[in-house]
Amino acid sequence: RVAKNIYERLTIKDKYEVDIFSLSEKKCSGLHRIRENLRIYCFSTISNLPPLKMVRAIKNLCKDYDVIHFYNIHNPLCLLSLTLPFDAPQIMSPYYHGRGHSTFSDFLWKVAYRSLASKILGRQTGVIANSNYQKNMLLRDFRLNKKIWLNYDGVDYEAIQKSEAYNREKLGLSEKDKIVLYVSRIEKYKNVHIAIRVLRHLPENFKLLIVGKGRGRYFNEIKRLAENFANRRVLFLGYQPDEVLWSLYKASDLFLNLSEIESFGMTCLEAISARLPVIVNNDGAGLRETAELFPEYIHVFDIKTEDLKKLADLMVYCADLKPLQISERELRRFSWDCILSLIHISEPTRPY
Repeated sequence: RVAKNIYERLTIKDKYEVDIFSLSEKKCSGLHRIRENLRIYCFSTISNLPPLKMVRAIKNLCKDYDVIHFYNIHNPLCLLSLTLPFDAPQIMSPYYHGRGHSTFSDFLWKVAYRSLASKILGRQTGVIANSNYQKNMLLRDFRLNKKIWLNYDGVDYEAIQKSEAYNREKLGLSEKDKIVLYVSRIEKYKNVHIAIRVLRHLPENFKLLIVGKGRGRYFNEIKRLAENFANRRVLFLGYQPDEVLWSLYKASDLFLNLSEIESFGMTCLEAISARLPVIVNNDGAGLRETAELFPEYIHVFDIKTEDLKKLADLMVYCADLKPLQISERELRRFSWDCILSLIHISEPTRPY
């Protein structure tokens, strides 16, 4: 979503030419969409590793580019920074978490990939951090002597404002229900299970909508937990396109993000753009930093206390705060148009 919003604006407003190389779990190969001067090359993958066809395609075109922008230091695609003959400057948005998302990936990160990540970052002309937390962690773990730009992620404010609330009847819900929205990949560190367990301490009319992909052992555990514990009060909606997601924000009463650690809380800003109150985990990282940007509208709860009754009380209180009385001016400073203008003028290491 970050790449989409930045690159579409660069190609429309500033007439840049942009090629995007992306991996997909679906069957696809090569150029599959052209929109003005925005070209997208998508290749299917099984293990998130770049297939040989993709490597060849990038190698054939890499001499044509004036700048190379890598996303997510945890993504094996970034290995191409070390293996392909890029002459152009390389810039990275690392979305660095400091660890893997699972026990196995964390093991691989510590024993092998972390040293490679250091070499990849060493190839970059500059690094874009999306929070002070991420910037400080990069400086701590890699001792970067590169230029670091601090630019927060933005939101598609105009699109959210134009959206109509999703029809509750299609979800089997009524106007009396209090809808709690959770937007996240269903992985263990995202703490989706806590959002389900807290329902026991909430009135029966509180219902949980979970938007995001899930698979594997944790996803199966979550589904069993919802079946056995929440008595049909949890709806798994899977991945949803942006226009549906905006409508779900508008239809909900409360937004929840209890993730163990995030570099930034972009979904939290999307929620308050829909005038939706937000509760986040006190992760000591990006969620906490996001809450400090909007302390009146984003409430912080420390899940380490394991006090679900206290969390439930906070949820009941916050669910009655919609619609938030927040000014358009406050929200627009995080619109993508504003973010892009700041990217153009920002100086390295100086937050705006």
